[in-house]
Amino acid sequence: MEIRPIKTEEDYQVILAEVERLFNSTSDTPEGDRLDVLTTLLEGCPRNPLIEMARLI
Repeated sequence: MEIRPIKTEEDYQVILAEVERLFNSTSDTPEGDRLDVLTTLLEGCPRNPLIEMARLI
């Protein structure tokens, strides 16, 4: 999977699936680094429901 901006709902879902797959990755490994990059990308996505919930609190 190539890392690119999240522009569609499909992009968002693909990234979420990849994050789920990588969730238990060890830090400082290629998989852990990929997880870090993908979660950073998701944090900046306006579609992120966790960010939307945090705004309501």
